[in-house]
Amino acid sequence: MFVLTAEEKRVVCFVMLAILIGLGVKEYRRTHPADRSPPPTGDIRQTR
Repeated sequence: MFVLTAEEKRVVCFVMLAILIGLGVKEYRRTHPADRSPPPTGDIRQTR
């Protein structure tokens, strides 16, 4: 098979972890959509 150095193993683990975290975030955002409420209407200037 493959013989990897300690540093190469660390890099492979980091890449796999980054991919797993990315997939987790993607799935979380898919199942928990952001609240897209419309912005408030009317005059945004403050009156004194």
